Amino acid sequence: MRAPALIAEVISPKTASRDERTKFQLYREEGVGYYLLLYPRQTKAKVYRLVDGEYRKIGDFQRETCTIELPDCIIDLDIGKLWSR
Repeated sequence: MRAPALIAEVISPKTASRDERTKFQLYREEGVGYYLLLYPRQTKAKVYRLVDGEYRKIGDFQRETCTIELPDCIIDLDIGKLWSR
């Protein structure tokens, strides 16, 4: 079975520890290409990319566009639109 190319988690105070530590490690071990942690209360996204078996932080984004290079496509994700109402 092949790992997903991208997983995004919406972080709440109740799930933060599990998402930032346990799932972070699990997804790294399983080979998930990108891991996005979305913090709606802070209107922030942390984006990580798997490189040589380790997650490298691409950056923290609030209103910027983040380019995600998947095997079959490139996504220019406008992070600011996640927080607009």
